[in-house]
Amino acid sequence: MKLKILILIFATVNILYAECLTSYEKALLKSDIESYNKMFGKGNYIECDTQKNSLEKFVCSHRDFLLIFEHFTGVDIAFWMRNLNMKYDYYKVKKNTMSFFDKDYKAEPINTNHLCFDLKRRTTDRLGGESPYKMVYTERFDEINYFIQENKHGAVLTNRDGYKIYMGKNCDAMDSKKQKGVWYREDERYVIKFGKEKIEFSFSDLDIEDYKCIRR
Repeated sequence: MKLKILILIFATVNILYAECLTSYEKALLKSDIESYNKMFGKGNYIECDTQKNSLEKFVCSHRDFLLIFEHFTGVDIAFWMRNLNMKYDYYKVKKNTMSFFDKDYKAEPINTNHLCFDLKRRTTDRLGGESPYKMVYTERFDEINYFIQENKHGAVLTNRDGYKIYMGKNCDAMDSKKQKGVWYREDERYVIKFGKEKIEFSFSDLDIEDYKCIRR
């Protein structure tokens, strides 16, 4: 009996597991960074040689977050160079951009869920449809944003607070509260149901060609 419980717990954790970056996302970021480095020279708003604050200390000791910040730096520089033209000043732009992170992440411990989401969100705001991250929005009065990461089991949606929803290839659903349900596509919406609770998305970048979850 104990073995069955352990297997069930392991299976639940496995399908809901999602790091801040997937291997696919890492490859995209590294490719983009190479391009940005050729255009602007190597740069990162996070300075690991000084590590003046809690945010820099945390990021410099976590390789994935350092990679995200390096990519975000290139994205941000490209954005402001397009918009400011000859008035562009790296140090002013850096100070302005980092003021948000310095304010929200000045104290320890660093909330990794918030930091991961905020970096992806701000990168997506700068790049729009060219973002390496996939975002969806709920259809409700208190709109909630999620980032999607696909794995061999299906896809995992994660919001800023770290709440996760698993969407399986067999149309099954599960969340980090251990609720079980179903999901399907209906017209132009994605619907996830946990009992009477229904979560709807107006659109999604999720590739569902291999998913047989379309309700007509």
